[in-house]
Amino acid sequence: MGDYITKIDSKEILDILDFEKYILRKNAGDKLSIHINRDGSEFKVDVKLEKAPLPSIEKLALEKLGLYVQDLTPQLAKQLKLWWLKSGVLISGVQKNSPAAEVGIKEGHVLVYVGQYRINDVEELSALLKIMQKGDVWEVGIVWSDKLGEHQGYARIKIR
Repeated sequence: MGDYITKIDSKEILDILDFEKYILRKNAGDKLSIHINRDGSEFKVDVKLEKAPLPSIEKLALEKLGLYVQDLTPQLAKQLKLWWLKSGVLISGVQKNSPAAEVGIKEGHVLVYVGQYRINDVEELSALLKIMQKGDVWEVGIVWSDKLGEHQGYARIKIR
């Protein structure tokens, strides 16, 4: 049947919700006594909580969308002939055969919307990337400039 947690410190754990609620009130560095039932016999393990490493935004953008990203600065906006654009996420590269490449997103495009959310910087994109699930389809808003002028468009991108 496997191991299951019966108690953390003095708190009885009846289900996963009890476990998550208790752990969420703790901080990195806290010490816990975890009581485990293994095949009918119980034992205790003392642990010290560590901060869980979070994947970097760059890694998430590459894994889920196939994009290399960075914050759009005023200098970059000027170079891209998008001087009027105050914020966004610059696409600094697109992985071949990626979800982004399949819908025509290119290096030099600037991501300004994801779903219904205005994206001002990489940090805001990160929050959305964390909730995107494989197979989800998200609408993205992009702006770019070329020899014909300034453009904006939307694409529906499937998360991998």
